Amino acid sequence: MGQVTHEMVLNSLLELLEEVYDGPKNAGGTWLVSNQEKSGILGSIDSLTAEQASRPPIPGAPTIAAHVEHLRFSLDLANRAYQGEDAYSTAKWSESWKIQSVSPVEWEKLRAELRHQFEKLASLLPKWNDWEHYTLTGGLASVAHAAYHLGAIRLALHALRGTQTESQSPHQLITTTLLSIFKEAIEGPEGEYGLFLEGGMGLLPSLKRISAKTASDPLVEGRPSIANFARHLLESARYANSVVHREPFEPNWGQAWEHTKLTEPGWSQLQLQLEHELRRIRQATEDTREWNKPTLENALALLVHLALHIGGIHDIERTYETMRLAKTRGPKAQSRERKASGPKTKKTNASHAKAKKAQPPARKPVGQKTTTGSSGTSRAKPKSRR
Repeated sequence: MGQVTHEMVLNSLLELLEEVYDGPKNAGGTWLVSNQEKSGILGSIDSLTAEQASRPPIPGAPTIAAHVEHLRFSLDLANRAYQGEDAYSTAKWSESWKIQSVSPVEWEKLRAELRHQFEKLASLLPKWNDWEHYTLTGGLASVAHAAYHLGAIRLALHALRGTQTESQSPHQLITTTLLSIFKEAIEGPEGEYGLFLEGGMGLLPSLKRISAKTASDPLVEGRPSIANFARHLLESARYANSVVHREPFEPNWGQAWEHTKLTEPGWSQLQLQLEHELRRIRQATEDTREWNKPTLENALALLVHLALHIGGIHDIERTYETMRLAKTRGPKAQSRERKASGPKTKKTNASHAKAKKAQPPARKPVGQKTTTGSSGTSRAKPKSRR
């Protein structure tokens, strides 16, 4: 049995902490959360509205907002303790349960603060080079404590979803429906199939994995590129926000469709601008107190616009991927390459045969199996799942 090192303990602790808060890095194998993306605490509460987070799952039970504030409080104490402060001696744990309901602005701020405290602890732990009973137990307790409250939050989510349709007013039903579709369009479905996306990614993840060159080049001369779709969506989002917030804005629809070669920084900047405007729309949707004909038409039109352009982006992306695969390893591509090289002359064939004869016999690499069907590779053991 190998010796337990400081690095082994630290890596295990960080991996569990990140999984319980941020979700698994590889959803195919996890230690303590479910094998789905964003199944940690932060992902579980990300799609909740302030109204949902403030609603007790059953009468007398803590709200999800209360659990989140309690976790934020506990992480703050841990961070102060790891920085040398005597934080626990004066801690008043009862105060961590005082917040039960939050406004939309307070809910966004609370989630951001929980992420900040988690990331701060993850950055402080590697700086602690001398483990002893108190510090190591405190680090492990932070993971166990978070897992305990993740279980409570999941139960609350199930209870809320079971009563959501019955308890929602028509206004709430419209708001939550629009928000769920917006979330899927922007970030993608939670599973393989969503409300309208079938096995595809949301807008922002799709754009992030595309290079500036691919985004700039149209499949067919004179047709839109992925960058054109992104710029047109940016103009649409800006226009929608100008209507909601009554801001002066004059969209330039024609410029969005002009072909422009983007650099990587320019492409990244375009994505950041689009993400910013889409987040404003989601927040405005959540904050809407009254749905009337103009506001509902504005939201629905943007959703349809998003779906239309996501379809175009996915289609171009799939076509480029198919062309790339055909070019690199497809039999038709190899045939085209042989034809392009032209027929070999007798002199060339003779020279090739002579060179081949002069080559020494290939040596088998040391340790390589020759048994038919052996791949020579090993598979990593999957993590245990709970």
